[in-house]
Amino acid sequence: MGALNLTIQVRNVPPAMTAADLATYFSFCGTVDKIQLQRNKDKPQSAQVTFRQPFAFRTALLLDNATVYGQPIRVAPWEGDIKDDQEETWHDPAALHPDEA
Repeated sequence: MGALNLTIQVRNVPPAMTAADLATYFSFCGTVDKIQLQRNKDKPQSAQVTFRQPFAFRTALLLDNATVYGQPIRVAPWEGDIKDDQEETWHDPAALHPDEA
């Protein structure tokens, strides 16, 4: 049996938001393991947010159309592959393996 995909796609992320801001925002849903943010200069951005628990993933999906920094974000399950070459990546230090910390 494969691992659960606990990653959401967040679209229309305000340009002023950083990966750390997204981590703080979504931490109210549960433990955030990783965020990858694709920057688009002064245009809205997109991000993939990976959670540790299924309930955090499900709770985050309820934030679809929530207003963040004055604009609505779009939240949906992520169905693509996560790439490690994105502009800005945030990892929960507690989620890193001892040899990666």
